[in-house]
Amino acid sequence: MAQIELDRIDKLFGKVEAVVDLSLDIPDGSFVALLGPSGCGKTTTMNMIAGLEVPSTGEIRMNGASVVDVPIGKRNVGFVFQNYAIFTKLTAYENIAYGLRVRKMPAAEVDAAVHRVAKLLDIEPLLGRGVRGLSVNDLQKVAIGRSMIVNPDVFLLDEPFSNLDAGFRAFMRTELKRLQRELGQTMIYVTHDQLEAMSMAEHIAILDRGRLQQWGTPEEVFDSPSNLFVGGFVGSNPMNLIDVGLQHSGFGLVARAVDGGHQLIALAAERRFATTNDGLYKLGFRPEHARLVSPEDDAVDLRGTVSLLEELGPRNIVHVGVDNLSLRVVVLPSVRPTMGERVGVAFERTKFHLFDDSGLALI
Repeated sequence: MAQIELDRIDKLFGKVEAVVDLSLDIPDGSFVALLGPSGCGKTTTMNMIAGLEVPSTGEIRMNGASVVDVPIGKRNVGFVFQNYAIFTKLTAYENIAYGLRVRKMPAAEVDAAVHRVAKLLDIEPLLGRGVRGLSVNDLQKVAIGRSMIVNPDVFLLDEPFSNLDAGFRAFMRTELKRLQRELGQTMIYVTHDQLEAMSMAEHIAILDRGRLQQWGTPEEVFDSPSNLFVGGFVGSNPMNLIDVGLQHSGFGLVARAVDGGHQLIALAAERRFATTNDGLYKLGFRPEHARLVSPEDDAVDLRGTVSLLEELGPRNIVHVGVDNLSLRVVVLPSVRPTMGERVGVAFERTKFHLFDDSGLALI
């Protein structure tokens, strides 16, 4: 196992800044996701941890010791990639055993280790088969087993489930989380899929354009996004964002919806803001943190008309047009408003977010 520190890492490819001033402290035995869109620097970061790339500046330490000058073969890291990187002419058994045989481990110990790993991955019946005849799902299990068997200090996975079907991806997310807990290995998982990151990782590092946007638990990045990018990127439903002007009144702070017919929204007095200035901001709230109410209800924040109903089985999403705005509200399947119906939208007073013109969260 390994505790990993990235200390002010930069990585340049010519004039392109792939990673900029990145610092992370990854606890020993933890499951961490590097999350972000394509080109955000997450794979480059993983490659620097592995030793496939060298930082332009900065320091990488494993268990307190610098590894910047340590070659990849001596870092004791295991890899699993989107493309399986297995030997197609060998059997599943031979692929999994390969790393131990290279280390000249006695045959009996190799055999015991292969069967132990195969049992964990539920592929023991496949060990004698050639990998060319295996399904895509089983090929990825073989690739995971080959990396796992050498007992690496850190396990690096770069979008390993991208080629799997949706049902098996969900199964493998559960299995990988179980394996990580049983083995206690430090695991770093690269993905652009926020569902994968949120469902598996203990901590998430969210990257954009090579820069760290937020580090936190899944709950922290969902409930308390540090900026507008994180608020919009994390969550299965896009955050509702409203351009508002802040005004101070005798009743406290009031938001005026610029594109929502200048409707007024009284902001909760118990919330503490990092600004007291009047001006233009973005008010955000998640569809899960809103509800439909009568337009005459005292709790109403915005009034509009139903423009679309998405029926998704265990929940529905109602789209509400508010002048030039389109808001989403997650509701129970039993809630089925009609198109054009006049409704009110109310959001939870402890769950909204306010961002300044630079995108930074103020609360």
